[in-house]
Amino acid sequence: MEMSYDTYTNAIQNIRSTSTLDQNPPIKPRERRSDNGVLNDTMERNSTQSETLTQLYSALKEESNQLQTNYNSLTAERDQLQTNYNSLTAERDQLQTNYNSLTAERDQLQTNYNTLTAERDQLQTNYNSLKAERDQLQRKLGK
Repeated sequence: MEMSYDTYTNAIQNIRSTSTLDQNPPIKPRERRSDNGVLNDTMERNSTQSETLTQLYSALKEESNQLQTNYNSLTAERDQLQTNYNSLTAERDQLQTNYNSLTAERDQLQTNYNTLTAERDQLQTNYNSLKAERDQLQRKLGK
């Protein structure tokens, strides 16, 4: 049960408006009346005020319990979100580490490729030189 500020204010004003002190100031001992009507009215007002306060207390207690339940739920949800965030951060860091390893491996493979390409080109150049030298020797022999 959610009570608005206006509801509380109205209840408090109602209690104040029916206050026995406001309407019937304390009677001095010499002036005590034996009139049961005044006493009954005062007791009825006190009873009404007591019931109103009890209802307000119950409503406030219920609202407090609901707010505590909401707080606990939000705290649990926040904790779950923090756990998920931490897991995702760890996963991201692992992926970054894997990426860095793969990048280093790629760079090493590129270096190996470049070295092998240079070696192949050198071998091709040597082959062409040897072939040209062979062809020249064969021409000399064939003359």
